[in-house]
Amino acid sequence: MVRKLLILMVLVPFFGWTQNQEVATFVSYNTLNYRNETSFCTNTNNSPIAKEGYMKTIFGHIQPDLIACNEVGSNPSNASKILDRCLNVDGETKFQMAPFNYSSGASIANAFFYNGEMFALKSNDQIRKEIGGDNIVRLIDVFELYYKDANLSLGADTTFLTVFVAHLKAGNGSSNENQRDEATQAVMKYIVDENIDGNYIISGDFNVYRASEDAFQNLVNPANPQVKFIDPVNRMGSWNNNGAYADVHTQSTHSVGNGCASGGGLDDRFDFVLISQDIKDDGDHIEYVSNSYKALANDGNHFNSAINNPANNSVPANVLDAIYNGSDHLPVVMDMIITEANPNSVAEAFETNWTIQMISPGDRISGRLIGAAGNYRIKVYSITGMLLKEQNIKHQGETIIEYSNMPKGVLLVEILDDSGNKKVVRVIQN
Repeated sequence: MVRKLLILMVLVPFFGWTQNQEVATFVSYNTLNYRNETSFCTNTNNSPIAKEGYMKTIFGHIQPDLIACNEVGSNPSNASKILDRCLNVDGETKFQMAPFNYSSGASIANAFFYNGEMFALKSNDQIRKEIGGDNIVRLIDVFELYYKDANLSLGADTTFLTVFVAHLKAGNGSSNENQRDEATQAVMKYIVDENIDGNYIISGDFNVYRASEDAFQNLVNPANPQVKFIDPVNRMGSWNNNGAYADVHTQSTHSVGNGCASGGGLDDRFDFVLISQDIKDDGDHIEYVSNSYKALANDGNHFNSAINNPANNSVPANVLDAIYNGSDHLPVVMDMIITEANPNSVAEAFETNWTIQMISPGDRISGRLIGAAGNYRIKVYSITGMLLKEQNIKHQGETIIEYSNMPKGVLLVEILDDSGNKKVVRVIQN
């Protein structure tokens, strides 16, 4: 797989420069008791070996960068098998697995994987308790990642993303609804208590039947509107068995159950990816790609029907077969654009007592370093962070520097002195 690159033209007074963007694809998928054998989900009707082949096909089609899974058997080796047999396959090596956590006594858990070339994991945490102190049925995972921005080495601000992965209590009735309500109350309290802002996502199988349910309202309409989640497709309503929402239903892929997979066809919206306001509005270098959110293989024409009957051409036939056979839930997919942070955000930790004046005629850049005598190191970078030139100089008050065969575009010249003082100068090569 290749990283999905875009170029953004940013205009500023007197000159312009190119700024790289990448598209990050997020998928949330309930794997339906993957490697969790029960009296009703057995090796016969829920073969883990077959399921791994299906997930390999599904993820190979989606080409995700962030993967949140529900219903993974609670043995940590099960998540490792998804990594090794479904993601890092056919020569691919870039995917990494976040720490695997599970509730005591629980047979299933969440698992989270990420593209290690694009992201790094900063921290992980879990929400295990309701506000009242009782255990949540299944813990809610919290993963904080940061984008591997090429400009980080040049002092750019770090772009963070926090991902909550949840699998809320299933079932109709007030008792089940109350448990879902208490779980999402705990999520919102965590966001406030931990001062989480900017870019954050919650994904998973919420098991809610309508947007008015308290568990869902806690997320999209909290007491503090500054921390609300947003439904990217803005399809609020009573989803259960309602044909008006046929295009966003995620369960069930089967019209007739097989003992493990539920039947009834597509008639519930259980699976979600909700985003923060900043992701919706590109407030902090990450922006939801309009119209990219979809329940994969839902063409809007299979209300109360299996996804493969009548014919469904929304995905290739082998992908449709894998989604049908792999789980009774559809994967939910969306894209985000991540924009590199501006190297201009480089801050000098100390005041310097010297200056550098740069000019750039043709393919040559030259400059005059003026200031205190000493040893200096000069580095020239491309805007993407590639080191083009490095030189150590002995400076005696005024030094002329000159580098030829420089590429066109934006170059960043970094100068460091013996005391650790740093200055970065932007040079435009036309």
